[in-house]
Amino acid sequence: MTTHLALFLAAAFETPRWKEILDRIEAIAASEPPVIAVDTRVRTAKILAAKQPGEARRLLAEATSLTYSFTDPRTRGILFTSIWEQLKPLDPQEAESLIAALPLSAYTSTALQVHLRDTIKQNPDRAAVEFTALIAAFPSNPSAEDLRQLLDFVQMMGIYSPDLTRDALAKARAAFKDRRFKASRADRSYIEDSIEALLSHSTRPDRPRAQDDGNYKRPDVKGMDAMEIVSLARKLEPLPAIEILIDLIDDDKELPLPRRVAIAAEALELSQRLPVGDDRLAAQAILARQLYQYGDPLKAAAAAQLLADSFAKLYDCESAACIAIKLDDPPGDVIYSFAEYLSDHDLQPADLGLNHPSLNARMLLLDLEQSLTGKRRSMFSLF
Repeated sequence: MTTHLALFLAAAFETPRWKEILDRIEAIAASEPPVIAVDTRVRTAKILAAKQPGEARRLLAEATSLTYSFTDPRTRGILFTSIWEQLKPLDPQEAESLIAALPLSAYTSTALQVHLRDTIKQNPDRAAVEFTALIAAFPSNPSAEDLRQLLDFVQMMGIYSPDLTRDALAKARAAFKDRRFKASRADRSYIEDSIEALLSHSTRPDRPRAQDDGNYKRPDVKGMDAMEIVSLARKLEPLPAIEILIDLIDDDKELPLPRRVAIAAEALELSQRLPVGDDRLAAQAILARQLYQYGDPLKAAAAAQLLADSFAKLYDCESAACIAIKLDDPPGDVIYSFAEYLSDHDLQPADLGLNHPSLNARMLLLDLEQSLTGKRRSMFSLF
């Protein structure tokens, strides 16, 4: 009887598997650079929300507190948006309080758009007050995205507050004509047409397609053989060259394996010439995957290490500062997708010679989800 009771008590007080994984994730997050640490907490909260809402709210509170310490408005806006998206179903009132901080700190926030649209419907007077604060805080040297966001708000507020609309459009026009304003040809055309359309109360034009800046054109390789495509790639800028080389080794099933490896290695070399950003991260992750599939673990490990290095450079983590986001989305999306790929193929970062704390944390996130749901997701889709 005593033995059975001891075993029962031991089982009752045994730390659940999910809690052990959570503790490991939090230990990594505590030593991560600040921007990445917020991302880790938000992703963890998303996984915990359904089964452990209290833990999820705690992590979101920690992420919120850390985000308030950032001074870059755009970074705060992006991170607050990701926090808001997870907090809203858990605590709508707290999410609403959080969003009140956004008009003065973010101009590219989906959350702010949703909030302002809802407030216009429910309380137009309050929406006008918030819109006034947003106009007053609008940067003197905005980006093209800042201006597009302001014009979106103008369109929402137009009939409710003509005076504020005129003030906002005056700011938008002044910023657009400022010599410091930088934008692609397509963005300039869209913004100028939008301002004129809103001034005349007519319909705004459709937004331009991404990368439609009049300069980037993907080459047409239809009808070319592998040698011709490789020859063409060597004459192109790095991004289009990498794209057609990756497509070649993916699509040409008759290419001998050694040739595939050689082309992938050439594309990997080119990837180091790309600016640090989404394109570079995605290319290196794709090539690490392909090289591993082709049975060359050494080159795959080299690609994975380049990916880790690019990730560190993107968020200025080499200096351990890592307090600003240079992209439009929360940090860690690409590295999380790479973790999904490794998990789908029963690989560990160490198999590719990697020891990247943030990648290890995201591998643990996948384990955490499995421990809570009892299922292993296969959701790798970036590539």
